[in-house]
Amino acid sequence: MTDPVLESHSTICRRCSNLSFRELLLDPLRRAHLGPPASWMPDACDMCRFFLQSLPLEAQESDIELRSRSPISRVNRRLFRDVDDAGVCDDQGVFGLVERRSSRSYQWDLMPIEKLIPLVAVPAMIDFSLVQRWLEMCRSNGGDLLPSDEMLWLTVIDCKTRELVSLPAGEGYVALSYVWGSTSATTSETPETSRLPFRLPQSIEDAMTACRNIGIRYLWIDRYCISQANLEERLNQIRRMDTIYSNAFLTLVACAGQDPHDGLPGVSRARLTCPSIRLGDCGMYHMMAAENLIHRSTWDSRGWTYQEWLLSARRLYFTDRQLLFEAPEFCETEATCLSAAPRVPGDDYLYSLDHWAKEPYRCISIYTQRTLSVPSDILNAMLGIFAVFERRFQIQQLWGLPFTDGSRAWIEGVSEPPPTFTKSLLWTHDGVSRREGFPSWSWTGWYGQINWAHNTLRAKHSAEVDANDIKVELELTSGDLISWENYQQIYQWVNQGEGRLTIYIHIEAYVTPAVFRCLHDEDVPRGQLGLERKEGGYRLYGDSFGIPRSAGSTEPAMAPAGSLLGLHISPSRYDTNDRYTFEDVLIIKNTGGHWERIAILHLVTRDLLGLKMIRQKIRLG
Repeated sequence: MTDPVLESHSTICRRCSNLSFRELLLDPLRRAHLGPPASWMPDACDMCRFFLQSLPLEAQESDIELRSRSPISRVNRRLFRDVDDAGVCDDQGVFGLVERRSSRSYQWDLMPIEKLIPLVAVPAMIDFSLVQRWLEMCRSNGGDLLPSDEMLWLTVIDCKTRELVSLPAGEGYVALSYVWGSTSATTSETPETSRLPFRLPQSIEDAMTACRNIGIRYLWIDRYCISQANLEERLNQIRRMDTIYSNAFLTLVACAGQDPHDGLPGVSRARLTCPSIRLGDCGMYHMMAAENLIHRSTWDSRGWTYQEWLLSARRLYFTDRQLLFEAPEFCETEATCLSAAPRVPGDDYLYSLDHWAKEPYRCISIYTQRTLSVPSDILNAMLGIFAVFERRFQIQQLWGLPFTDGSRAWIEGVSEPPPTFTKSLLWTHDGVSRREGFPSWSWTGWYGQINWAHNTLRAKHSAEVDANDIKVELELTSGDLISWENYQQIYQWVNQGEGRLTIYIHIEAYVTPAVFRCLHDEDVPRGQLGLERKEGGYRLYGDSFGIPRSAGSTEPAMAPAGSLLGLHISPSRYDTNDRYTFEDVLIIKNTGGHWERIAILHLVTRDLLGLKMIRQKIRLG
């Protein structure tokens, strides 16, 4: 690659004219300091304007420098094992704008027009013949087009007649994943007849157009294919989301826009053009990586779309700048036409349910970072994933807490032992407020991200929760209590029946009176929890998590003295250095008719000596 030869019509400032792209490519450690964007001259310099257009808004006040890297490392080195990377750097590369000092990369997407990976100018409107070729490659590589016969119950949209029909035998279908918007669908949106409403949100219309253009006639969209008026049918299909999305030959992902009225870019509206510049024989353009466009989208921040993404066999993402196609067979984008290379074991650019479904705690942690328009959907939006846990690994759930019956000692490919109910109770969170209608002992009962400590996951908790140390019973709406052993025998009957399960569990275990004090370190209020000792005094311990705050206040909210207990449900576990053993204690508060979890306390086991401990039965809600 030669340095740019400036054309007569190009306007460029002195600093940009001194940039040597060749030297940057030959020496990856070399950097060109561009300074803060405020010092650039976009009105007078074509290159400054190009850099500014390529920079995200959050970087507008940063000190920027230009770096380079090989196009092989930009895409995936495993796809090009036979290519000499060093030889490529002499002629092509990918340039990035990087924040100076912190080395935070803002864009690694300033690409020369000629490079190892053929670049395609992305048109304003989608050429669906490209998508058809991708799908044909899936078929030729053994991709299954048709769903199982068990899906004939499914209601789908006939994109030719605009009617709601039962999925015909021998036909495949497409699913749509999109952002509903700030409110849920109302019963008035569900068609009273088999025909769709005359006016539909633009994303729905565009999805139907896309189906017709790729040659698949039937489309499944939750808003219209699930009756919003029939609550029993709605809940039944919510529980079967895993089969709906996994049996779809393709899922269309509307990851541009804020709601279903924004449409699919490239179908009914033109896509955004990419900033570009040509200086002599050197051309460059900025194409934001499709995965970055996806991760910055509203779609990628919503709760329901998490399981739709994980459960789908193949995904076609519609972004404001290009398409991204993901499949078990290969991955493609419009801008970088990678050869349809087979996936290499260990590739991390394709996210597969085969991997994630083995790690329920990690799935829950990622899911709880997302938002829901309807807070009460917190469990429903995970039921499809929980169904996969149960079908593949015999992992069941109680109010969102995963557990096994102890029949599996280990899950292949997972470093932690299988989940147990006592281990699942030991989650931590940064949330400060309760979610109404859900138990306090479950992560579903709180707002905020949920995590499980690494040492907790590594500990070997017994699956028999009704052993000597702890006994658990479930309270049904009838008022009856069933033992943990009996619950596992009638698991399907209890969980599938609407209204049979309450939010209350009865735990018999050792408890210790707990104490709380509010501290002010550097004017920052924080709470500290401790457990009472036998001699009447108390010792405060650190590492307490999830202490709620009073509404509208920064002060930690705690109950009066005497209304707190420490519930001992965790066996001892070793830290990563095997120097100490630790135990987790749930801090619970008396609310009158029942107790509620408010925090968790991590303690060194040796410090538990001398604590007041009595065995007590707690109604926890």
